[in-house]
Amino acid sequence: MMTNEYFGGWKFAASACNGYQNDRVMIAAASDAFWAGGSACGRNYKVECRGATNQGDPNPCRGQDYMVVKIVYYCSSGCQGTIDLSQEAFAAIANPDADKTEISFHQYVDHLLMLLSAVALVSNCML
Repeated sequence: MMTNEYFGGWKFAASACNGYQNDRVMIAAASDAFWAGGSACGRNYKVECRGATNQGDPNPCRGQDYMVVKIVYYCSSGCQGTIDLSQEAFAAIANPDADKTEISFHQYVDHLLMLLSAVALVSNCML
């Protein structure tokens, strides 16, 4: 079981990945489980709410089926979840009052974006 919690206040702090760059609000922090010395920085993850933990709201899932977030922070060893979402990202898939939920997540790659980038690269090579 993976757990998630939301962590507030990130908008005003430097991120572990990008310093003071504006990373918007659909962001997350990686725990030691997949931080890998910072190699998780910038990766996108598709996060889905799966249900309740043994704490809080018995039916926390709501809103969107899933959310894609970008890893911009490191959640140190005191981290309460495997992945910590910004408050905005958490609220898109779960009741913020739930505090923690059971989730699934996996790395997300936008294949259309990759295809468009490859086409642009080929086009540039032909000039």
